Amino acid sequence: ADFLSENNVLKTNTSATSVNNMIRCLIEHNQKVCVFTTSSAVLKDKVITYQSPYIKIYVIGIKSNLEILTKFPSIKKIAKSISNVIKKEINNISIIHCHWTYEFAYACLPFKSEKKVFCTIRDVAPIICRSIPINLKLSNIVNKVYWIYKIFLQTNLLKKANYNYIANSVYTKNIINSIYKINNISIVPNSIETELILLDAPKQKCRHIFITITSSVDIKRKNILTLLKAFIIYKEKHQDAKLNIIGAYNKNRAVYK
Repeated sequence: ADFLSENNVLKTNTSATSVNNMIRCLIEHNQKVCVFTTSSAVLKDKVITYQSPYIKIYVIGIKSNLEILTKFPSIKKIAKSISNVIKKEINNISIIHCHWTYEFAYACLPFKSEKKVFCTIRDVAPIICRSIPINLKLSNIVNKVYWIYKIFLQTNLLKKANYNYIANSVYTKNIINSIYKINNISIVPNSIETELILLDAPKQKCRHIFITITSSVDIKRKNILTLLKAFIIYKEKHQDAKLNIIGAYNKNRAVYK
């Protein structure tokens, strides 16, 4: 919105902070960026376009008449919709960078022979699937089935796409290597300058402050409960320690309690 003249810009995908930051940095370095994203607030088959001298944004609707189909849509159908919009701009694009290994990565498959395509791997589907509890709760059953489907999509893509892959951490890269045997993966570098990292504890007394940021603190795979338990042990030795957790929460969940 900061780079557009429109005041009423749709608020969507606000949890993709690293992607938003990358787009912002490119624009600030005078690069022209074309963004293709989706929104569950926009009806299926409808596309909203925003444009300014340095950025053009296509918001592709995925909202269905049935709420469950909006929450768990057909990823391949969404990928096709995204591909159709990318075709309109393909002659103006020099490099494509897709994120995650699902609909956006599949949407770029038709263009890998004519453009250089980078793909950032942001999660490991088998591990996320394992973290979903097995019980008779309908939402968990649907979620489990959905992530089994996403395991298939991720596996199929990583074995066949042959993109220029980038992992969002050393942890992700190592697990992807062990599961899918892909060795040529780059890593997003640590954005903190090396000279700012203290290798030795300072001699003067200082406060111990820890900050963790996550889109939702209640999701089991985010491991916030483990963090809280560990912090309690740490605080027994360091009374001045403070922990800040930033993210959406539910007062009825274990993390808040």
